[in-house]
Amino acid sequence: MNALANRDVTLLMELSGPTVSSFGQLWIEAYGATTPKLNMKGVVAGARLDSLCTLSAFGIVDEQMVNSLIFAEKEDELLLEFCNARSPTFRELNDLSYVDQIRSLQLGQDKNCCFRAMTTRFDDEELPYLDALALSFGGHSY
Repeated sequence: MNALANRDVTLLMELSGPTVSSFGQLWIEAYGATTPKLNMKGVVAGARLDSLCTLSAFGIVDEQMVNSLIFAEKEDELLLEFCNARSPTFRELNDLSYVDQIRSLQLGQDKNCCFRAMTTRFDDEELPYLDALALSFGGHSY
């Protein structure tokens, strides 16, 4: 809640999972497509990468934030670009890794494809899942 009130996600970057996803959902409702403050130093890996990818999928991480970061691996930067819905114009990797596969799936997609996939349901019988509702239950039961 402090991150929402202060519009600063710096401390949130050390977390991952439903906490960050809940923040993303609430941020979009409260502030739309605006960008929160982020002051992250050091290498982006682990929980920081997970959190950054989650926030990117919600469209609240801008290019200026990403350009100032240092990634542990090139694949980490490509994963973030996937989450940020930056479609590649050519196959960037050719090693059949996870990142290679998801970036290849994104070839030719428009900028809103990831966000549409996250916010739409497969059918009318499927209930939307809100991560914030599961925080008190100790996690997800997918």
